[in-house]
Amino acid sequence: MFQFNYKLKVSERVKAKCNRHPRYNPEREGRGGIKGGCSTCFSLFDLHQARLSLDAAHREFLRRASPWTRVPRPVPSRNQLSKTGHRCKVQASEMWGCVCSPALHTKNTAVVSKKCLSDLA
Repeated sequence: MFQFNYKLKVSERVKAKCNRHPRYNPEREGRGGIKGGCSTCFSLFDLHQARLSLDAAHREFLRRASPWTRVPRPVPSRNQLSKTGHRCKVQASEMWGCVCSPALHTKNTAVVSKKCLSDLA
């Protein structure tokens, strides 16, 4: 079995320009817009190409991994918990501190003799 966790977070901000050619933009002009074989402009173009390659590799990974990924089940919010028929009538904000039996927290329970401990107070 092949199993691993994958979490990728890349947050780099690059702000660069050539001192000799400050209007050169590798996104718009590409390799053909480099004037006079400027090494800084070539570096900017290579940096742009590396970013495009990284984005493409990430998209390809997600495309290939999607058949095997599991979608996590959503955790119910406190508002949803109050709609589940909490028998001891504890407010949703106090539900986490309720000490009654979990069997009393279902809508249709056959337990009649047991009482919720929060009702005794």
